[in-house]
Amino acid sequence: MSRLYLLSVILGLVGQSLAACPAGYVEVQGTCLKFSTDSKPYADARATCQAEGARLVVVKTAAMDTYLGDTIKNSYNDNTWIGLDDLNSPTHQFVWSDGSTLTSSDYSNWDGAQPDNPDTEQCVEIRVEYSYNWNNHVCDELKHYVCEKAVLDDCVGDKDEYKTCVEAAIMTCAAQAGISSRHDNRVRRALEEYLPREGSSNLVAALAVAGVGALAVVMMGALYVIQKKRLAA
Repeated sequence: MSRLYLLSVILGLVGQSLAACPAGYVEVQGTCLKFSTDSKPYADARATCQAEGARLVVVKTAAMDTYLGDTIKNSYNDNTWIGLDDLNSPTHQFVWSDGSTLTSSDYSNWDGAQPDNPDTEQCVEIRVEYSYNWNNHVCDELKHYVCEKAVLDDCVGDKDEYKTCVEAAIMTCAAQAGISSRHDNRVRRALEEYLPREGSSNLVAALAVAGVGALAVVMMGALYVIQKKRLAA
């Protein structure tokens, strides 16, 4: 079993080991999302997310908005709360669940003449009947909701602590890949030889020479996680 093959298999799993979403959540565009299976009023939906260390989803890009609409359409296909309301604003300024204010220059996807009825409709939904565009609505209505929380990164601390954590993750991934303990030293030697200290160009070059350039794309994701944390320490 070649060292490059070992490295490609293991590093393909390391990214999943070091950065992941908690149970019930899926990683989407750098964040973790959970679509509810039940329907609740806005306040209860918000409280449910907060109890999980999350918040109602913040939608600041067209890509995220499209993903939410498509997922809703292809699953339960019902109106869904997002983390936007004007409950605490006497001027009816909409505020996201992360505390940021929605301004005229920000991304938004209001349907037609929405928002309307500011005194009675203070919470925002993705509305199926409006082609999955945004609509402000009565907050007491029962709707599905989407919780959002940050991607986990289990390796923290100074360089030595991080190195120890990464090595443990690598050996765990080796076991998950079905690589027996007799290969442990070869795995470490492969990492020492091919995992560069200041970037990933040496590793990619080695892969290209070995004729497995396609694996470089997969491995770059795992390398990025490792290098980012190492250089930031």
